[in-house]
Amino acid sequence: GGLGREAIQFAKKRMEAVMDFVNNELDVKSGADIPNILQNIEFQIGRIELIAMEIANLGNKFDSVLEYNNDTGAFSLTLDFISRTQTAKLRAVFDVVDEDYPFTPLDAVLENVIGVKEVAKVGELIRRNAEPGFGYLKRACDTISVYMK
Repeated sequence: GGLGREAIQFAKKRMEAVMDFVNNELDVKSGADIPNILQNIEFQIGRIELIAMEIANLGNKFDSVLEYNNDTGAFSLTLDFISRTQTAKLRAVFDVVDEDYPFTPLDAVLENVIGVKEVAKVGELIRRNAEPGFGYLKRACDTISVYMK
């Protein structure tokens, strides 16, 4: 657990993408464009900060690994959920850092490591109970945790 360093790496990679946009793709036609551009960049940075904090908090709560794919430029977060009342462990792999996160449903692969008989049911619970928006990943994890008790 403990994704502090990985959350920082995530934030750094995402900030690099913002800076790349600013340096290479930004098209300022007049001074009147600047306030909207700055507001957009501020929004992107705020999103990066919130998602990095969400990742770090989840890393403190669960066994977890954050991985960056150099080929796709995407991150995946792997979390293990262990039942305290039965011999069961579920692994969830979330592709969390798509440009649309947290405003669209997460791509998640749920895997029975041991003793979880209804993996599809867990996926359905996430779809029903975890609404997209800030904190979406935490809500998805909370839903899994309740199921795994």
